[in-house]
Amino acid sequence: MSVREEGHQLVIHNSPYGQLIMGFILVMASLLITYLFARSAAVTCERAAGNTITCTVQEKVLGILDAGTRTISNIQSADLQQKRDKDGDRTYRIVFVTTEGATPLTNMYSSEYSNKHDLVESFNRFAQNTGDPSFEERLPVEWVLLLILGIFVAGGLGTIIFSQFVTVTLDKATGQALVEKDGLFGVRSEEYLLREIEEVEVQESRRRKGGATYRVALRLQSGQVIPLSWAYTSGRNGKEETAKQIRNFLNQGNNGMIGTNPTKNPWE
Repeated sequence: MSVREEGHQLVIHNSPYGQLIMGFILVMASLLITYLFARSAAVTCERAAGNTITCTVQEKVLGILDAGTRTISNIQSADLQQKRDKDGDRTYRIVFVTTEGATPLTNMYSSEYSNKHDLVESFNRFAQNTGDPSFEERLPVEWVLLLILGIFVAGGLGTIIFSQFVTVTLDKATGQALVEKDGLFGVRSEEYLLREIEEVEVQESRRRKGGATYRVALRLQSGQVIPLSWAYTSGRNGKEETAKQIRNFLNQGNNGMIGTNPTKNPWE
């Protein structure tokens, strides 16, 4: 946020580049995770002479986009590997046991159990029944992973779409405050009288784990709050300095602190 005084005007400009970058990173990270892990796996196996089983695994991102095909040879059985984290929660993945060792069907462990267990049981029945010449099964994309990724993508896109460049011009010559908000949906302007400004405050937003973020806002006599930035960000000291500059320009001194009202407004 930049603040500059130009004669009888004080111009406060906030550019949400930090929020835009974070939104972009969130979207790109979600898409990368989607490509790497949100895959279905179609397993097609054939039994050759000597009871040798070879399987072809075709992976598709989101069950739609082809992510490659690989072949696993000399399979003897399938197994369900599991890991347990420090909290005792378990995650699973399927591996094919071959004459050369264990080969995972997918690299990712996940909490979904039922589909993996069913595929392992079905394949082992096929492996033991030498009369079955072929085996086909599909491991779908896990809906929980899709839900989480969807939330992150929506959050990132929302941050990008709704970010706004905010410019506030306080003009003593006209006695007006002009608020301009420039976003993806166009520019919106609002005008207020300087004498309506009752308080300049630093608003605080607390996180669950105790951290806090801040933004500067103008509070009007009507109770309406005009934020000078689209989002809360870290760094209280910088916000306090900005609020102080605005108070000094409006000749409010230090009266505009959070939770208090100025004893006098010079624009009334």
